[in-house]
Amino acid sequence: MAYKIVMPQLGLTMEEGSVSSWLKAPGDWVEKGDPLFIVETDKIEMEVESMGRATLEPSKWRMA
Repeated sequence: MAYKIVMPQLGLTMEEGSVSSWLKAPGDWVEKGDPLFIVETDKIEMEVESMGRATLEPSKWRMA
């Protein structure tokens, strides 16, 4: 099953954030709850977890 990876809103006033580093690579198998990447804002830095079990597909690996 496919899952979209989205950056969560980390607070009520969060308007933008950056992926400061990826913790997994394209082709890696991930389990639900595995950390995928680190989001950084002007106030916080947080790991974002996988929402399901899947292989990260290189063809869909891009930053908008």
